[in-house]
Amino acid sequence: MESRSKDPLSIVRLAFQYVAITFIASPLRQSGGRIDHGHHENRAALALRETSEFSDAVAAALELVDVRETLVLVTADHSHSFTMNGYPARGNHILGFAGISEKDGLPYTTLSYANGPSTTKRKADVNTEAVDYQQVSAVPLRLETHAGEDVALYAIGPMAHMVHGVLEQHIVAHLVDYAACLGDGARLRSRCQEQRASAAPTVADSSLARIVSVLVSLAASLVMLR
Repeated sequence: MESRSKDPLSIVRLAFQYVAITFIASPLRQSGGRIDHGHHENRAALALRETSEFSDAVAAALELVDVRETLVLVTADHSHSFTMNGYPARGNHILGFAGISEKDGLPYTTLSYANGPSTTKRKADVNTEAVDYQQVSAVPLRLETHAGEDVALYAIGPMAHMVHGVLEQHIVAHLVDYAACLGDGARLRSRCQEQRASAAPTVADSSLARIVSVLVSLAASLVMLR
């Protein structure tokens, strides 16, 4: 299924329309990654704008599913060398200046990167809120790199209670299997075994027949299991 739209919200809605019509029981995947692209280019405004659009896509997905029977996971697969600096005043624009360095007398922005392709010089007469503005980076590289912090995993729906504390990344895949009665999950969960022992439900009636996963890759993921 193809779409010329690059808007995550439109793509999520299109994916659900496709599933509603076809009742296909295999995963649907839609890669985005523009959040990741923005960070790799040291363009914080772009990355944050794409994050906002991703948030809208998540909200749309939650309106299109029944969370009583659909597990929704929102996560990321890595962080970036993206940092917040200084002590800006309350209400200061997140893309604005945080203050003036007492060492060189030059302004510095609240957001910056530990490394990346930016050649931006620190000066006051620039629009730091522009979507194509490159934040200052400490170490010059062709592209900004990923970092090593833990990332968040949010969950709502059946088996969401299993998402808590600190998890190793590979646990997420096992959690999905367990929630959807796939792979080893089908063997471990008594409910899965009971369903298999009973008469096989129709595709339209089974809560496990349709598995929908919409993945916004590299920087953020929205996973839905029904």
